[in-house]
Amino acid sequence: MIRALVAARLSSHMARASRSAMHSPAQALLREIGPETAAVGAEISIVIVNFRSAGDVIACLGSLYGQDHGRTIEVIVVDNASGDGGAERIKAAFPQARVLEMAENLGFSGGNNAGLAVARGQFLLLLNPDTEMPEGVLGAVCDRLVADPRIGVIGVPQDVGGGRIVTSALRYLTPGRIFVRSLVPLQIIARIMPQYSPRYVAQDVRGEFECEAVVGCFMAMRRDVLDAVGGLDQRIFMYAEELEFCHRVRRAGFAVLHMGGLSVIHHGGVTTRSIPIWRDVQMQQGQLVCIRLTQGKGAARLAGATITLSHLVRLPIELFMAGPLWKTRIECRFKRLSRSLKAIIAPPERTVQSID
Repeated sequence: MIRALVAARLSSHMARASRSAMHSPAQALLREIGPETAAVGAEISIVIVNFRSAGDVIACLGSLYGQDHGRTIEVIVVDNASGDGGAERIKAAFPQARVLEMAENLGFSGGNNAGLAVARGQFLLLLNPDTEMPEGVLGAVCDRLVADPRIGVIGVPQDVGGGRIVTSALRYLTPGRIFVRSLVPLQIIARIMPQYSPRYVAQDVRGEFECEAVVGCFMAMRRDVLDAVGGLDQRIFMYAEELEFCHRVRRAGFAVLHMGGLSVIHHGGVTTRSIPIWRDVQMQQGQLVCIRLTQGKGAARLAGATITLSHLVRLPIELFMAGPLWKTRIECRFKRLSRSLKAIIAPPERTVQSID
């Protein structure tokens, strides 16, 4: 019953989101180990994708269930074939959560889509496992989505610790922006060329403004937005998927809002911190696929050329830099260089889990 429901709803979302090239996990084996009835009547569906970070998910769930959001919630945890017993630990700690255990790692996009396929709320929140929800944030965001139907997606500032609040507002990827970011330190870009920065650094971090995209660690929307544009594009395994999604949201006529006066606690990079080579390669390839999907093959080739140039500039310098991470740094640089060179001729159509 549950497997058929996931397949049917996920196929519907994917048909709206893209053409035939998009991978669908509808064929993947799915076992639900959470209560099927837990979500009945829920107004807000919160989807969390877990990959070997059960401890962080449990802390996140504690912050969600430990307060009154003003609306009923369901939490759907999608375990991306962690294989470490984390799904059972999450279920034992919070039996009221729905836990979907996937037979293979579908990535951030695929995992979220699997959760969205069974979500029942009129409000939908994609939430990272390494976040915690302060009091009153979720209710205020839902109130804003109700008050202004023109708003399609809302993100909030991130509390990253140490008293630092950073913006969640992102700019689209373009070959020109990638070129500048590849050769000029981000601190300098933020001061003299903020329009090339990955984030909206010129705006008040606690302010409210429309933007091109928001960070995927907290993306809230109404169901009608998902129905209009479909789910995340699974040709992007991880990284840049929120840019492509928000691009579709804006093309459909909705606004993307950075909502001020609130923040979500974001510890950041928990899932990928211990695998920097994989992370950096995935990030580059995700950006190239995103540009291909949003701007075409020509723009992706140009982006590949600009990334290649930056690697060729940095590689001779790194070859002579000593340090404990020298071997890792050089290996990562060569892996990224080989892929950016290939992108000049044939931009990648998708990213996958393996980087070998």
